Amino acid sequence: MEEPGNTPERVLGGGVDAGVECWVKQVASQDGASANKDENLRRAAAREAQEGVWCAKCGHAHIVAAKPHNRRMILPEPRDRFRGRLPKRWVAIDFETTGIWSKEPDVAVIEVGLITFEGDHEVAAWSTLVKSDSPVSDFIAELTGITQLMVDTDGVSLDDAGDALAERLAGAELVIAHNMAFDIEGLDWLGIELGRDQHTFCTMKGLTAPDQKWPRLEEVVAEFHIKTEGQAHRAESDARTAGRVFIEMVRRGY
Repeated sequence: MEEPGNTPERVLGGGVDAGVECWVKQVASQDGASANKDENLRRAAAREAQEGVWCAKCGHAHIVAAKPHNRRMILPEPRDRFRGRLPKRWVAIDFETTGIWSKEPDVAVIEVGLITFEGDHEVAAWSTLVKSDSPVSDFIAELTGITQLMVDTDGVSLDDAGDALAERLAGAELVIAHNMAFDIEGLDWLGIELGRDQHTFCTMKGLTAPDQKWPRLEEVVAEFHIKTEGQAHRAESDARTAGRVFIEMVRRGY
């Protein structure tokens, strides 16, 4: 997941709603130095976040002024970080949570997924729901398809989820995710520290051009013509998709 949000006061459909459109359009149409305009855009974005406006597509506080979600994705120049070679054994991970780590103190993991790859071949898949004391909001249930009943009935304990995930992470040379910073928080929540020899890579940051917005996973899927399976915003399917994106990134020299 790319940082889900909690139940929004107002939900945006991936663009700008009437409540904030006037702020941004007014600033964007201003004449004058770009530095002043950029500063005013940042202020409009900050006001938007303070007002509790959220994006229905990704759950982020919708900083539409600084990095609008409806702006066309622009890819960076390939850097060939991996020299066209995939690691021998690596994993893609994803977490579904009850909210945003940086905004709410009681955010909890409700699902974790991990896909194991050897080169460009998927060799194993695993996911589990996780019990938590943090309730699953209607917004999260609608976004992910994960309900409170599912978590209560089928979820495993925090300790069991952490042990199972740590076992599957062992031996992986590389751990990747789409928004690795978010998933590192998930690892921390489960009490997992990666080994010294284990490296991480964020497909989202790896595909972010300078001064451009972070690409959403579905945007990259469309751009790279990635085949997806399962439901979006479920941990196993999103981890698999992120893994396929990484394979294509290496093939294209990113």
